[in-house]
Amino acid sequence: GESSIEPLDFLRFDVPAGIIAHGILGSEIGDQLAISASSERTRAALQEEACSVFGAGRAHAHLVGSRLYGAASMDSDVDLVVELSEDAQRELLGFGGAHPSNLAPEDASRLVAGRAVMTFRRHFESRVGPGEASACGRWRAVDVALDTRQPLLRLEYHEPRGGEALTVEVLFDQTLLAVRKSALVASCWAVDPRAVHLARLVRHWAGVRRIVGQQQGYLSGYAWALMAVFYCQRRLGLLGALRPRSASEHRALAPPSGPEAGAGAGAAAAAAASA
Repeated sequence: GESSIEPLDFLRFDVPAGIIAHGILGSEIGDQLAISASSERTRAALQEEACSVFGAGRAHAHLVGSRLYGAASMDSDVDLVVELSEDAQRELLGFGGAHPSNLAPEDASRLVAGRAVMTFRRHFESRVGPGEASACGRWRAVDVALDTRQPLLRLEYHEPRGGEALTVEVLFDQTLLAVRKSALVASCWAVDPRAVHLARLVRHWAGVRRIVGQQQGYLSGYAWALMAVFYCQRRLGLLGALRPRSASEHRALAPPSGPEAGAGAGAAAAAAASA
């Protein structure tokens, strides 16, 4: 049988011995089904926890990052964005009381995210009742970052079936910016899978050389993936222009009817101010 992989024929990398494009992707492609299944189980488990905290049907977890657009490895973090309903946002903003009416929408969104992160962290740190202890026992709150662009909660998740603990990073950004960015790269797969293969290779290449990660002062994995997509657009002609979808197209929770519909955290802030 032939040893070459047709979708990768265009790839030519000047890399050290031991890093061979076909070998890397041969194993990585085989892992993608397992990665996808693990990601979905983790997403569903976190959504269940979020609904137990913020109310049934008032929270939805979106998978974002490399695990969504197919450039992840088995040890990649699971990145999630939790979308909250207008009612849940309003409660976080006002805690049942009035809220300053001069709060800008971006400030309201950040306030919702910060309070949601801390509320969620307390949920995982508490142990109330035997049933909840069993469910939460698979989760461990590791760290909280409130001084970043978006407040972030870092968790560890142990799947019921065993295996290594997964690092899970949770955002409560109600603009769904990370969802839109990740979905844009993921849309490349439907156009030409070779673009995602290249993105995975480039991320591996950067990871081996330890030149990836914003905390270390390098480009993020997403930025490396974008460069691979751009190369496919401009040099290889594999992709045309990509159309980003709006936040409303990605929302899983139906907006409320009436004057507050579609305004996000800004509407929740206004409603809290008039309470």
